[in-house]
Amino acid sequence: YYTNRSPRSNWLTDLGTYVGLDIVGVCVDDLCKSPYFSTEFPLKKNPSLVTSSGFKLTETVAIIRYIISKSEKPYFFGSNIEVRASCLSWLSVFNMDYMNAARDMFFNETREAKQLSIMKVRSLLEYVNDSVGLVERKYLCCNVILVADIFAFKLVNIATSCGVEISDLKRLALYMNNVRLHSLIIKVTEASPLL
Repeated sequence: YYTNRSPRSNWLTDLGTYVGLDIVGVCVDDLCKSPYFSTEFPLKKNPSLVTSSGFKLTETVAIIRYIISKSEKPYFFGSNIEVRASCLSWLSVFNMDYMNAARDMFFNETREAKQLSIMKVRSLLEYVNDSVGLVERKYLCCNVILVADIFAFKLVNIATSCGVEISDLKRLALYMNNVRLHSLIIKVTEASPLL
């Protein structure tokens, strides 16, 4: 279950396809009108996953990890324990820190709150630009693209479309250009031009 407007969930079906799984996405943009969803997930957490065996899972990072673990491409989460831990850490940074900082760009109506949110996101992106990941490597966790890079790209791209300037963040700008070429990004971008 996903919502079209949620960057946390609107790409997970494409992720499943990319890693070789057949995932049927069910859009629940109006969560209250989906009786099955409301019954199975009373907290209405989005995204939510129900497997063919009936296993239920919520939380973006847990679902990402589950999808990749069950796939033909488990290395998309990292090739060793340190890289997997780094991937998990970056997923968490973007899922929590970024989303919390960015919330007011979309949901607060005052100009001041939106500007403060843009400043918070910019500060987080400065941190990413100066991180060990981009100083020592081509991507956040290692020298190959992992799922954390795909998620980060989506969110940074949304930030830039909302007025967060990154052209002076040279490592981040180069990183974005490198990740932009990944086939999963191309597919997700075709489906949703904002991303």
